[in-house]
Amino acid sequence: MKKVVALLLTLSMLISANTFVFADSAETGNSTESYQQQDNSENQIVTYLSVADPSVKKGDAVRIIVGLADGIDQSNARLTVENTDLNQSFEISGEMTEDGNLIFESSDLVSGCYTVKSLETDGYSVDFEAIGINSQFGIDTVVMDLNADAYAEDSDNSNSDNENTGSEVYDAVVINPDETSTQAAGNTISEAIAAAADVQQNNLFRASSAVNVVLDPGHGGNDGGAQASYGGKTYLEKTLNLKIAQYCKEELSKYKRVNVYMTRNDDHYVALEDRVNYAKSVGASVFVSIHNNSTTSSSVHGATVYYPNSSLNANIGAQGGALANEVLKQLVALGLANDGTRIRNSESGDTYTDGSICDYYSVIRNSKKAGFPGIIIEHAYISNQSDATNYLGSETALKKLGIADAQGIVNYFGLKQEDYHLIFDASYYLNNNPDVKNNWGNTAEAALQHFIKYGMAEGRRGNEIFDVHFYKDNNIDLQNAFGDNWYLYYQHYLENGIREGRQASENFDVISYKTRYRDLQSAFGDDYEGYVDHYISYGINEERDASPLRYKVDFVDNGQIVESQNVLCMRGAKAPEITKTGYVLSWDKAYNKIASDTTVNAVWAPVTVKLNFDAAGGNLTNTSKNITYGGTYGDLESPKRDGYTFTGWYTAANGGTQITKDTKVEVTSDQTIYAHWTANSYAVTFNADGGTVTANTKTVTFGNAYGELPTPTRSGYTFAGWWTAVDSGEQINAESVVKTASDHVLYAHWVLNSVSVSYQTHVANIGWQNGVSNGAMAGTVGRGLQLEAIKINVKSDADIGVIYTTHVKNDGWHGNSFNGEQSGTTGQNKHVEALMLKLTGKDADKYDIYYRVHAQNYGWLAWAKNGEAAGTSGYAYRLEAIQIVVTAKGDMAPTVFYGGYTSNNAKAYISKTSTVPIINTNASVRYQSHVSNIGWQSAVENGSLSGTTGRNLGFEAIRIDLDGQPCSGGIKYQTHVQNIGWQNTVMDGALAGTTGRALNVEAINMSLTGEMANQYDIYYRVHAQNYGWLGWAKNGQNAGTSGQNLHLEALQIVLVKKGQSAPGNNYGGIISKNTMAYIAR
Repeated sequence: MKKVVALLLTLSMLISANTFVFADSAETGNSTESYQQQDNSENQIVTYLSVADPSVKKGDAVRIIVGLADGIDQSNARLTVENTDLNQSFEISGEMTEDGNLIFESSDLVSGCYTVKSLETDGYSVDFEAIGINSQFGIDTVVMDLNADAYAEDSDNSNSDNENTGSEVYDAVVINPDETSTQAAGNTISEAIAAAADVQQNNLFRASSAVNVVLDPGHGGNDGGAQASYGGKTYLEKTLNLKIAQYCKEELSKYKRVNVYMTRNDDHYVALEDRVNYAKSVGASVFVSIHNNSTTSSSVHGATVYYPNSSLNANIGAQGGALANEVLKQLVALGLANDGTRIRNSESGDTYTDGSICDYYSVIRNSKKAGFPGIIIEHAYISNQSDATNYLGSETALKKLGIADAQGIVNYFGLKQEDYHLIFDASYYLNNNPDVKNNWGNTAEAALQHFIKYGMAEGRRGNEIFDVHFYKDNNIDLQNAFGDNWYLYYQHYLENGIREGRQASENFDVISYKTRYRDLQSAFGDDYEGYVDHYISYGINEERDASPLRYKVDFVDNGQIVESQNVLCMRGAKAPEITKTGYVLSWDKAYNKIASDTTVNAVWAPVTVKLNFDAAGGNLTNTSKNITYGGTYGDLESPKRDGYTFTGWYTAANGGTQITKDTKVEVTSDQTIYAHWTANSYAVTFNADGGTVTANTKTVTFGNAYGELPTPTRSGYTFAGWWTAVDSGEQINAESVVKTASDHVLYAHWVLNSVSVSYQTHVANIGWQNGVSNGAMAGTVGRGLQLEAIKINVKSDADIGVIYTTHVKNDGWHGNSFNGEQSGTTGQNKHVEALMLKLTGKDADKYDIYYRVHAQNYGWLAWAKNGEAAGTSGYAYRLEAIQIVVTAKGDMAPTVFYGGYTSNNAKAYISKTSTVPIINTNASVRYQSHVSNIGWQSAVENGSLSGTTGRNLGFEAIRIDLDGQPCSGGIKYQTHVQNIGWQNTVMDGALAGTTGRALNVEAINMSLTGEMANQYDIYYRVHAQNYGWLGWAKNGQNAGTSGQNLHLEALQIVLVKKGQSAPGNNYGGIISKNTMAYIAR
């Protein structure tokens, strides 16, 4: 039967994230290295404790494995766990596994956070806290603050040799980075885990490109690390770490595709973060921190490797775990005790950016953040005399450790040793280096080891065909890169030089070898390594010729040999540097691959350069052209410049030599020539526009000031200056610069002495702006700010005023406003969409008022005049700005371009309907009653009945307003209310009376205000309880009853122009029963 142990190992972590161990505390900044291994009593019973999943759902099984030392009684095993939320303990029964450990499983635990407390069998008991193990898990609870005190060890790294001989098989599951899973089996839990790790390693971590290994010798400088002395010999960790790292680097240097870096090469201190920062700067593939362990117990011994947990980047955790396994295998093979590969989580609850638990060690944590795995190798215990003397006590022992580290790295990355047969021959080496034969022995193996370790670095020649000194001397590019590092020249030849076909020595050239032998070309094509290998293996014995094949190359100019060269077969010659003023050199044939004696002839072509035209303010069709040395400039550009006459091209902006189309080209580089100009003179005519001017013409020079200008006169007007357009344009004064490049007219502008229009706008986000007048812009343009209200005023000695109305968002056309009154709204975020205005008064027919608006999405519309609508309707577009002008009848209207602004549309008013609005000056009165048991009735106007009759319903409140008034003013009114008496007077549509209090109106009065009171009378009559319709009241008289507690039920109001007849007793079909308008007691 196959038994699946639910150790779900995220990316081949050996145990779950809540199992931890101690390691070299120097990496956290602590001065004391403390690791407590089980070494007596209870500590000798338990080797590790592992919780399969630290957070499980209620009802799911929690599984805990306890590793035991050999020969421990396992009968009737019971594990006690405590729910720390409930302070309640639970007991779980255990079963023995095939590899001699215990597994405890329960699905009955209640929700909460648990601590594993103790283990009991019939033969012993263990208090986990007492031996330094504090392991937690949660049921329906995520345990975040896990203590890093549980001892964790691979079961296959223990000292047990037990084998599983039964039929049960254990599985370990690896979750891959692509979220697929890999399952691997083994006869024990540890075998399954190891198999899973191997699967993961094979799947993920076979390097296919160069590997950058950063070795980090721990401690250094004033941080000596652990220290111990035995038999008079002192073991200092910082020194041991450095030597091991140096031996590791030496061994790795024998392999291809690996670059080795050291965080320190001597005895100085490097901060932990700086070590990882250096690794990141060199593009580390892996960070390997070299250490040795120490503890207070002298019996603890063995090798341990720490690797990253699965937090933040599970792939990095898996890579580190696989590398740790490979290194530990090599150390154990040396005889060191297997103390396991381990992870250690933060003991302070620190988390990564994704909220997962941090790694404990700084270099492992920061390496993960930098994007590569970091491991810490604790080789042996300095505190254990056996470990120290056997594994740290000699250079030979330290070298073995360094080689073991290197071999673990080699195995993990799948590195291969260099093949030296193309640059090394043992017989040649020994015969030409007698010191090697004498000191290292007369064997091929000894010769190769010397060559690898010393010979290449010393620049010794390894075989007949490759001479490293020749290779250096004849490759300048390599000298710049490698200097005097002979090893790098060897490495370059093997990895690149052969493939590039570089000459290996004075007597061997692979390309010449290829060229001579067609049979080899058929066999090897362009595989130069094949040719070199063939020559070494067969060619020498066959007495084939590999010497350099050279050809003569003559460089000839005008029939004379300038230079002769002997060039290697299929290589390039280097052309001599010869010059000829005004000409460009080329050669009549290629000389990059010479295959025979060759003559190369110089070919000279006149140089072509770029001629740039600087128009000095003018306009050009083309800004440059090409010209040829020795020829002529040819056709040149004819620039244009308003106000100037072109006088020719010159070699300088001021002065210089003139260039014409026939000028000979004598420049050999790009050239710029400059246009010269003479300013033109123009006639200016002065148009007095209805006035008179004494001097009406003047001559001016373009680009200069206009100078003194005449002053015109006009009866009834004030001169406002000379302008470039009849009613707008740019104002011109004596200091203005002439910018019109032709004869032109200046126009007199006038201000009408008797009339001035001023206006002020309220703009969103700004409020009321300063007032402007006589055609200036009010509002804003280009800022998207709505115009919300306006005030307009006309000042004149004549009898004129102004009436205006605005169409407001959601309101429609507002009532008329007059001479400085506000039209529109403020504080309501409502924009004006259109407006109408016209002049009033006896003299209004002597003047015109023009106005145009800037409308959203349209810009400036056309001019409207004398009451026409301006703006938009039906689009909800805002007005943003306005201009207003008053002119005398017969004067010219403002044009499309006025005051610096141009109309974009031929219409002044754009509407979705065909309705043409007009300013309503047909005065009327509107009123609305609030009636008991009914509420507000619809508004009526001009004598219609408001309220009720015959139903005994009193009205409780009223609103009254004027509409279409042709002049300024309004209406005010006052009600006498039951139990209250006469209320305060209100005006223009305000509420008079009460609502919601069941109090009836008993009497009312009203009157007109302002100019309306001078031009109109207001008549009104009421229907009173018990009396019926009373007589008409007028202009502020009381209507109704007093002192009788009688309510009003209805009323009529009529607006009558002064001098016209008052309403009669029978009006609108209603007859008054009483001639009295007001009956008081």
